Amino acid sequence: MIRINLLPYRRARKKENIRKQISVYFLSIILILLILFVFDFSIKSKINNLNSKIKTAQSELARYQKQAKEVDALKGELSKLDSKLKIIDSLRDGRKFGINILKELTILTVAERMWLTSANINRDSVNFNGFALDDKTVADFMRNLERSRYFAGIDLKNVTKAEMRDTEVRKFIINSKVEAENISGE
Repeated sequence: MIRINLLPYRRARKKENIRKQISVYFLSIILILLILFVFDFSIKSKINNLNSKIKTAQSELARYQKQAKEVDALKGELSKLDSKLKIIDSLRDGRKFGINILKELTILTVAERMWLTSANINRDSVNFNGFALDDKTVADFMRNLERSRYFAGIDLKNVTKAEMRDTEVRKFIINSKVEAENISGE
């Protein structure tokens, strides 16, 4: 019978298995390191990409904030201009107001029988002072004021006798409310 010694073959196989296991171990470590490197590289590139986006967004934000400040400044100037325009409009209306009152008074006075010495014109009232030849002329003037669409609430405050150039006249004071919307609307 022949005897074969299998021990060296088993040893060689065992060494070969150990070498395979070590090479698989080192290859798996290298593969893990390579995977970690790729993962790290992708994360760092994403971080760099996000940082660049943040810087771009911050620069846009700074630009928009500058534009917002300019818009706010323009809004402030616009509001100032609006207030100035309102003042101009109110002055224009006030000019029309006084002119329309005086124009209406020239129509309402009784010609050659009375004259006004003063008219204190406010936004809501007018106080008339004047002279008339008689009481009927004062009454006619008051009726004319009542018929006018500009005046309301006619109130005779005082009528006194006065003398002017050797003629007896009536000195009168009349208060009236003003219908401002009728005057400003023209």
